Amino acid sequence: MNLELPYRISSSVSIRQERFGALSYNQLSRRLIMIQSERIAGLLVTLESFDTLGDALAAHGITENDSTSLSALQQLEDSQVICVSVG
Repeated sequence: MNLELPYRISSSVSIRQERFGALSYNQLSRRLIMIQSERIAGLLVTLESFDTLGDALAAHGITENDSTSLSALQQLEDSQVICVSVG
């Protein structure tokens, strides 16, 4: 995960916000992921409106010292829920 690059939700993924956070469904792998953080869920739906992942984190009050949130985002990248936005 690179905080200096723009990120987006992967094109095969749908995000549905819920009371507890959100559900992510990958239409290719058919994998359903529960996102239990409202803060991370909010970041995901606005992710593409920021120039970099670092800007998105700052706008949602997530610092580089917030290891829990950064770990969650790394897991979402590893699961192909989010990816670097190219072009």
